[in-house]
Amino acid sequence: MEKRYLDIKDGLLLKCDCQAKGEIIIPDNVTRISHLAFHECAEVQNIVIPDSVISIGERAFLGCVSMKGIVIPASVKDVGPGIFDDCDALIKITVDPANRYYDSRGDCNSVIDSNTNTLVAGCGTSVIPDTVEYIGKKAFINCRMLKAINLPSTVKEIGSEAFRGCQSVTEATLPETVEEIGYAAFRGCRNLRSIVIPSKVAVIRKECFACCTSLRTVDLPIGLSCIEEMAFDSCWSLDSISLSTFTEIKSCSFESGITVRFDVEDF
Repeated sequence: MEKRYLDIKDGLLLKCDCQAKGEIIIPDNVTRISHLAFHECAEVQNIVIPDSVISIGERAFLGCVSMKGIVIPASVKDVGPGIFDDCDALIKITVDPANRYYDSRGDCNSVIDSNTNTLVAGCGTSVIPDTVEYIGKKAFINCRMLKAINLPSTVKEIGSEAFRGCQSVTEATLPETVEEIGYAAFRGCRNLRSIVIPSKVAVIRKECFACCTSLRTVDLPIGLSCIEEMAFDSCWSLDSISLSTFTEIKSCSFESGITVRFDVEDF
């Protein structure tokens, strides 16, 4: 009966009707799930993906706010960014152990690229294993169940928009191993109160902490070379920030009214 909700063409699941409810079983003639395929299917509680599916497109399950769990089958070879964007109820993510490309090692409630050790998709109950080296683009985007970010000391890079819109996050601990933080990585984490940027980070990317409206304390490394546009835009609780004299500040990096102090003692 659920097939009537699905728009399928040449093996591509283009769209699921947003009026769909309950359980959706994708037929085994589907090989690819398109980007935004289940956009705003707010009453869908379970989606069964067959072993015929080899790819899941970007933000495929955006707005599936009633979905509590999902199993990624062994056949899947490609997972796009942000597949669980705005999936508020999601607490269980499992990758079939037979999958050669992705895994959910240690029952971590995440999708991890087995070859690159990149966490590509997570949820509010994810526990990031100490074998993960990269947090992928949009990995936790709009994950409102996530309350704290604790990255293991193996993580080297945080991808663009990785934690964007994680409104319940109050604290984030970044290890010294982190060298790169991507565009808008923490944008809209409006309850984040403080952040210490690891010493190897040279650039604060565009919109990195924009709209973090509760952010009061930012500890920047001495070797920081550049703060890009709108990096701290709309950080209304941030009164002042200290920089080295060698830090380039792009236009509109800060909310107006912030006092910028240059520390010359270490030079």
